[in-house]
Amino acid sequence: METPVTTSIETPSSHTNSTEILCFSAQTLKPFLAILSQKPEIPGQLLETFRDLDPKRRIPISAVLKLLNNAIQLTGDEDLGLRAARAIDSGDFDVLEYAASSSATLREAIEIIQRYIRLLDDSADFSLQYWNGKASLVLNSILPLNRAATDFRLAGVYRGIFRSISSDEHGISEVWFRIRRPEKDQEYTLTFPKATLRFQMPFDAVVFDAELLDAPLINSDPKLHDVLRQHMEVLLSERPRTESLTERVRKLIETELPKGKTNAVHIASILDMSRRTLTRRLEQEGTSYKTLLDDLRRRLALRYLETTRMDMGKIAYLLGFSQTTAFHRAFRRWTDYTPHKYRREVHR
Repeated sequence: METPVTTSIETPSSHTNSTEILCFSAQTLKPFLAILSQKPEIPGQLLETFRDLDPKRRIPISAVLKLLNNAIQLTGDEDLGLRAARAIDSGDFDVLEYAASSSATLREAIEIIQRYIRLLDDSADFSLQYWNGKASLVLNSILPLNRAATDFRLAGVYRGIFRSISSDEHGISEVWFRIRRPEKDQEYTLTFPKATLRFQMPFDAVVFDAELLDAPLINSDPKLHDVLRQHMEVLLSERPRTESLTERVRKLIETELPKGKTNAVHIASILDMSRRTLTRRLEQEGTSYKTLLDDLRRRLALRYLETTRMDMGKIAYLLGFSQTTAFHRAFRRWTDYTPHKYRREVHR
């Protein structure tokens, strides 16, 4: 029996605690509409769901991921996110795009994106890392994203940087993907020209020469930039800082991990709810306790290996593993590297 395809989008107004729901701006869905409109397999009702959205509307991320999964199921197009990224038009990302592109340097543009990304995406968790003359813009997410959403985010950042820097700069040297290399990767090479693509890496990232951070941007406009930044401050102030259950659980797991208290029952008791309620509410937000625990362990492991010289036994203990061998197995599953090899070769 075929899985029914959802043809509507769940909106925050359908939730009693909508301020706690992590959302995308409906503005980010416009490029997907451009691609799906060309797909005869997509029912008109589903397309109308996209077309009728107010660009300023906030859409629960879990609902968007379900919709994208349904679209992929209907079309069989696993590269939907890459195609949508190539359909991005100038101005699709509204004031944030113009503020970033009018910055003085790439460094300033990235700082703008980090500060104001919540105007488009509540789940974004972007950071800059440096090593061996390279800088990497790491694109993490509070909620786990599917391949289409991850590809779209990576490609959007990559293409935005390339449009902003002059053609004689060194440019982006690598793009990192956590997923395994697909059997058919032509769409990746088409979407990320001039960059080396590295799959099954520790995180999703755009990697470039660190000196590029201080290169002037083509469309730098200090006066316009100041006006846009003031406007974004107003918009940001109108959006109260929300904390979803997913974020609260992540923080609690991080606190309890070194104590060896990693089970969901313990976390649920701190939140004064049952394990069943915790499971149900996390599912509503598009994740699970197991996923959050695994992802947090992965991120902390990378942080410890990159920024400390702690031995593997200490790291395993801090991550809540009873044995170092269990940590080694998990790290190999996360990154396809052993912890020693990662520290020695990947982030040397």
